[in-house]
Amino acid sequence: MATNFPAVESTYIDPSKAKKAEVVLRVKLVRFDGCNKYCWLEVEILKTLQNKSGFSFKKRLAVAHYSWEPGIPEGESTIYLERYNPKRNDLWKLLNGSAKDGVSHTKPSPRKAG
Repeated sequence: MATNFPAVESTYIDPSKAKKAEVVLRVKLVRFDGCNKYCWLEVEILKTLQNKSGFSFKKRLAVAHYSWEPGIPEGESTIYLERYNPKRNDLWKLLNGSAKDGVSHTKPSPRKAG
């Protein structure tokens, strides 16, 4: 029986969100850096699912979202990104500045036994 690996990966993508995004990444939340108008979160990139930007992503990335909107949850998730500043390719924010449009396929971190 043949295994179709791309079909497995596609389960981590929402096609309608991906169509609107320049970049789609599978990530794990690392750190919350604080808020003003935007909140900045640091994520570890687990996999690049779509990249139309030409930017080469490293292992970690700071991602913004509006402070009054939900952001990236703890654990693993797929994030959909647009440029924070159209003239730069090193600053990114969630699609429409919110997890409502910029996050899908979340998988909470396993709870540590206490």
